Amino acid sequence: MAKFILHGGGTSDISANNEHFFEEMVDCVPDGGSILCVYFSRNENDWNRLFEEDQDRFRQAAHSKIISIEMALLDTFLRQSPSADLIYFRGGDMDLLEIKIRAIPSFKEILEGKNLAGSSAGAYLISTNYYTRSKDDVMDGLALAPIKVAAHYTGDRSILNKLQEHGDNLEIVLLAEGESRVIES
Repeated sequence: MAKFILHGGGTSDISANNEHFFEEMVDCVPDGGSILCVYFSRNENDWNRLFEEDQDRFRQAAHSKIISIEMALLDTFLRQSPSADLIYFRGGDMDLLEIKIRAIPSFKEILEGKNLAGSSAGAYLISTNYYTRSKDDVMDGLALAPIKVAAHYTGDRSILNKLQEHGDNLEIVLLAEGESRVIES
């Protein structure tokens, strides 16, 4: 059974909610297992800094559990992903993420059945549909999880209405910044 761990954004913030998010991700990984961190939604100049930040958070959340943490690269993702116990998509620019994943053959098929985590744009990628504030519209994700998502949610009912009116009648997950939710499929 695959787990989807979705986060509303703001993973850089130090908070109890974000600690919980990283603990949820580590819980999906067995002792000796691995996490693959994906930063395709960010400028490549930021990847190493984000990876160092996330490594620290994962190690804190792991306590005594031994885990391997690896950064995904565009040219090696096909080789890296099969052995990962969890693939984590950090948030950022959804348009940039979509451009980069188009270059990876069978990207969606690689992810099917895997434990996946995503913050903001990462959650959008995993979802069937998502609301994006930048376009004020509902867009299509990869449909790995049968849900509709809004990250950075602040209580605006019009966003909920747009998600309800779009496409199939799927569960709607509204996530404020720092908030996370686990869905098992």
